[in-house]
Amino acid sequence: MPRPIMLGVVGDSGAGKTTLTRGLVRILGEAQVTRVAADDYHRYDRRQRAEHGVTPLDPAGNYLDVLEQHLAHLRAGEPILKPIYRHKDGTFLPSRYVRPALVNGAAGVVAFDGERPFAVLAFTVIDDRAVAIDVFNDAELVGRLDIRGISA
Repeated sequence: MPRPIMLGVVGDSGAGKTTLTRGLVRILGEAQVTRVAADDYHRYDRRQRAEHGVTPLDPAGNYLDVLEQHLAHLRAGEPILKPIYRHKDGTFLPSRYVRPALVNGAAGVVAFDGERPFAVLAFTVIDDRAVAIDVFNDAELVGRLDIRGISA
């Protein structure tokens, strides 16, 4: 199976990362885009984070190793059992079996969104086919696209 196009969207809280990746899903269709949110990989639910004094941005409060592994599996065209964090009440839903998206039988898009602390993870795992977008700084976006050899 051909490798999917890996797209990383990173930025500050409230910057529009989720809106952008959900928009991509709406435009291209769910069959063509597999969306992975870093929030789904929190180690604790909202109540437990308060008890432990951990924020969602604290690496200790997240399963970064599992997220890294899942992105690598999706990049290799392999399915994952993806956790699902529900922002509405800060709890987890049952995990979901997810296969990488296909476009007309060819590799689709895997869209990853996460806060700035996850940018390093996005760049290291998603590799040369990735575009990481800092939604607050258009000049930085153009620079990153140019570095990757993609015209902005």
